[in-house]
Amino acid sequence: MALAKARGTRARYRPSVLELFCADAYYGLLAKRFGAGRVVGVDKDPAALEAAAVVRDALALPIELRCGDVFALPGREKYDVVLCTGGLYHLSDPLRFLKQLRTNVKAYLVVQTVVSLECDAAAYFVSPAPGWQHGCRFSQAYFMRMLRAAGFHVLGSGFNHLEGNRRRCDRGSAYALCGVRPER
Repeated sequence: MALAKARGTRARYRPSVLELFCADAYYGLLAKRFGAGRVVGVDKDPAALEAAAVVRDALALPIELRCGDVFALPGREKYDVVLCTGGLYHLSDPLRFLKQLRTNVKAYLVVQTVVSLECDAAAYFVSPAPGWQHGCRFSQAYFMRMLRAAGFHVLGSGFNHLEGNRRRCDRGSAYALCGVRPER
């Protein structure tokens, strides 16, 4: 949907895509398969990126894979569509990350994250995540509030239960398609 929206009525336009916390680069490869132009995947795990490179090469889908910290993205690099499918809950300060990321998003942000089912209050945020020494957990309402505070306009959202996860703090999954609010 984000690729189609970014392309609009320009049939030959191939939107650029950035996939963060990409691991095996599944979504970046899928975006390339569905007509994206430049695709960049970023993850800090070299082994995951090696596996992604094997799949990329086998499918002959030319995407760039970078090993690095998502906080170190150059602000001057802008992408039509940014995918952040997982990862926010691994950060201690996801709001700071989203605010910084805003400078890299030209049109759309697609984001998925684990959310806690322990509390649905809009102010519910804990760091580190329960049982971890890093990361965080937050409610679905906090997630939506955080996206807006970072300068995104939520165009659509979804939610489901991750039935395989035992702990209530790990069982929610929230999704959002966001547009970029004009800079003030």
